[in-house]
Amino acid sequence: MRSDWSLDPLEIAVEHPFGAVDVPRRRPPPVEGVRDALDALLADLLAAGPTGVLFSGGRDSSALLAVAVLVARRQQLPEPIAVTCVYPEHVDLDETAAQHAVIGAVRPADWLRIEIRDEMDVVGPAAQLSLRRHGYLYPATVQSWDQIYAAVPGYRLIDGEGGDEVLGPLRASPLAHLRRRQGRPYPGRRGDAALALAPGVVRRAAARRASGPEAPTWLRPEARREYLRRLANELAAEPLDWRAAVRRQPRLRGHLIGAESVRLVAQSHGVEVVSPLLHPRFLDALAARGGPLGFASRTTAMNELFGDVVPACVVRRHTKASFNQVFCGRHSREFATKWDGAAGIDSELVDAEALRASWLSSMPHGASFALLQHAWLATVRAA
Repeated sequence: MRSDWSLDPLEIAVEHPFGAVDVPRRRPPPVEGVRDALDALLADLLAAGPTGVLFSGGRDSSALLAVAVLVARRQQLPEPIAVTCVYPEHVDLDETAAQHAVIGAVRPADWLRIEIRDEMDVVGPAAQLSLRRHGYLYPATVQSWDQIYAAVPGYRLIDGEGGDEVLGPLRASPLAHLRRRQGRPYPGRRGDAALALAPGVVRRAAARRASGPEAPTWLRPEARREYLRRLANELAAEPLDWRAAVRRQPRLRGHLIGAESVRLVAQSHGVEVVSPLLHPRFLDALAARGGPLGFASRTTAMNELFGDVVPACVVRRHTKASFNQVFCGRHSREFATKWDGAAGIDSELVDAEALRASWLSSMPHGASFALLQHAWLATVRAA
């Protein structure tokens, strides 16, 4: 991994890379429809060899599967398979209804379902092998995907990475909602619109207040203040112009580092993971469609772009499954119980017992997984 993409101690403590990477300006692209751009990207992937879509039943993966199958049939290309993880020991992660609604509408040529029990634990046996091979990678959960890649060797896997960011709410979204409602917003939306237009100092202060209750509980007071300062600066740096905010997403360090980590783990199985929703061609077309203010809501965007191919019940979904208990399962809890409270952490930043409490809680905090792996690696290397 490139050294300039490494995480500093605070970024590890909260598993959040801050900032963006500057890139040279490009010439304005030719105007292209969103679906035309996505069709072309998917057609190139389908023509290059066996392809799968990582399909959860969520909105982004459903849209990508539906469009990919449609493109394959229209252009007489090999159809992609749907690749889904199922969690028989976690009934709260059952996405069967949404999945079957999409599969029934799209009817892909094949649907590969991979049963996951404790194999995706971030310090489980599979993750341990990956950690020994690569060291820590961001995000921590990427070390757990070996079982999925092993099931489709040599495939190109299409994922929905970036969908939440480029199709979800951005700074200009309250203004788009206000425009759509013709000045009659829901309660509180006028305040959101005013905040979007406010100077940076006001938006930074608001971001600190809003983020405070969600700050990781294991941070010591000074580290917590620095975390909230960096997070507020990052949130306030988002451009007001929705087009610029969308095009900025692939340059965020989190996406760049994450993509490199995925490449390192997947390549051992000859797998290439592709994120078309973060491809510049798709984002240029999306920016042209959305204009300066973008879409009024995530549902509006999904309906306008993919409502013809994705079942309405999925387009309107507002729920999103949390996999924290899958990633922090039996192996993580056994390690957390035995951990000495010092290995792998910076005690000036982190309260060890508060961190251990998060790992052992009924809903472990996802931002603690980086420290979990650092603690495991340090313990193993000291043994």
